[in-house]
Amino acid sequence: MNKYTIVNLRASLKFRHDARKIKKQLKSEKYTHLYIGTPPYGNLGDQQIRNSSVELLKSEGKNFIELSYRMFYHLMGDYWFRYSLKNIKTICLQGGGNFGDKYIQEELIRDTVIRLFKDKKIIIFPQTYFVENKTKASEIYVTKEIFDRHKNLVITTREKPSSAAVKEMFAKNKVILTPDIVLSSNYTEKFKTERKNRALFLMRNDGEKAIDNKFIENIKKALAADFRVCESDTEVGYMVFDIKRDAELNKLFKKIASSKIVITDRLHGMIFCAITSTPCIVFSNYNHKVKATYENWLSGLDYIEFVEDINSLDVKATIKRLSESKDKWSVPSKMFAPLIKEL
Repeated sequence: MNKYTIVNLRASLKFRHDARKIKKQLKSEKYTHLYIGTPPYGNLGDQQIRNSSVELLKSEGKNFIELSYRMFYHLMGDYWFRYSLKNIKTICLQGGGNFGDKYIQEELIRDTVIRLFKDKKIIIFPQTYFVENKTKASEIYVTKEIFDRHKNLVITTREKPSSAAVKEMFAKNKVILTPDIVLSSNYTEKFKTERKNRALFLMRNDGEKAIDNKFIENIKKALAADFRVCESDTEVGYMVFDIKRDAELNKLFKKIASSKIVITDRLHGMIFCAITSTPCIVFSNYNHKVKATYENWLSGLDYIEFVEDINSLDVKATIKRLSESKDKWSVPSKMFAPLIKEL
């Protein structure tokens, strides 16, 4: 029996235990909030979104019950569940980058919650909204109809382009703007360590990739003489259940915080560097989320550089300048005030 089989077995047993625990919690008047969307998959950006969301709810003194999508569907199979939420006033849905026509499964889950619980206040935590194929985005119009019928739905967007598009499409719902929820965390001191002479690459290898592989390989060759070039990712390629979440995240945060420079086209590659005060060179992905997040919230940081024109990049000079920065991450609490007010 290998270690992943053991982890999966432990996770399965814990799932059953958690289901029983949640049923007991729902009988208590103590809990007023429900947080739905805890991910089981290997995207560590989404895993940290969960952590930062939970940190925010706790810091605001909210008594909440947490449900993964899997747990939500499991409990929905019990007739009593949807009628056992009388004490729940607010449902919070996990944020991320899956609002639109690319990740339909996540959209269907949101639609289900919003359709079923019309009597609850529902807050969608900070999301990127992006429609890739406007001529075939019929699912979005189904979503619009469901959203339109809910009288107390708040949609939080995490960049200005998303905010403008959501206000136009979902005009009947309240739309607010805050940064990605992970930027409400500050891990500079938690992962403070001596930086190694390492250039860490966190590059996409999926449908959101926009930067040319040959260009990245040329950068690696240029840095090889002066740095130990390493590769990692914010996507680990296997399931990450809650019993392993912090271990996986801590491993990546330590790797980032101990690097001389991080080079990435991952949104949370950039954000993880921001909250650990780590020098970072950033390239865009296929949509606006990386560029807009940088321009809207991070452009004032001297240790992060967004590269618009890759042909103009002097990578060694840029690394030298970023490494000399004395900036440290400070949570922009006022920027989260609109979301906190809604909680």
